[in-house]
Amino acid sequence: MPDNTNTQNNQYQLELFREKQKTIRKAITYSVILIIGVLIIFLGGRLKFSKDGIEISKDILQTTGQPKTNSNNGDFTTGELNDDARKFIEQNKQQIKPGSFSGKNYINDELGYLFSVTHPEKWAINYNRENAGAQDFVENPVNRIDAGDGIIFKVSIGNNTDAETIESLAGAFYMIFAELAKNDPSVKPEITYDKPTQTAFFNGVNVQNYKRVLMKIILKNGKAYFAYVEYPKELEEDDRVIELKNMVATLTVI
Repeated sequence: MPDNTNTQNNQYQLELFREKQKTIRKAITYSVILIIGVLIIFLGGRLKFSKDGIEISKDILQTTGQPKTNSNNGDFTTGELNDDARKFIEQNKQQIKPGSFSGKNYINDELGYLFSVTHPEKWAINYNRENAGAQDFVENPVNRIDAGDGIIFKVSIGNNTDAETIESLAGAFYMIFAELAKNDPSVKPEITYDKPTQTAFFNGVNVQNYKRVLMKIILKNGKAYFAYVEYPKELEEDDRVIELKNMVATLTVI
């Protein structure tokens, strides 16, 4: 005759074992997620789940400690990328597409520059490679973002055929804006240089439409790189303007 007591005990022990295994598996799963989360925070990245698994999207300039220069218009990166950032880009070349954002970065390894993007999902960026070195490169930028309400962002590339220095080129812009603003001291332009990397950071007002202008200029390899945002002065604190100004400030040549 079967021993019901032993059978019941065995079933109980089996159920207890199964529950313990479930608990152990849950603990392992939660621990892995927690560890990954801590690493993400430590590395300054962002956790994102996709069908391809987990991706980490980082601001390369911030993560690799790109040098910055102070100005009255905020900090801006120096014009030449440091070695750590170059290595990072080289190791991730297969994932870079110059017609779109790479995480919190816009990286154009075809034309040799990048800048940071805080909220890439907000923006639609146009890319026209054929405009690099165009005669009218100001009106024909390689990148353009139209943020609405008269807010325009551009990246343009011109040929420095006259071997201009950063002082002569950016200084010419300064003189033009200063001359146009001579009857209105409130719109006097400002300019800051980082001469070792041939970089200038310019702030002024276009008196033709009274829009504010923030512009960064970098000279390298016979090229002049311009990042530029123009916006109505009443939108100075608009989130769109703040983010686009950061794109200008972080333009860096690879």
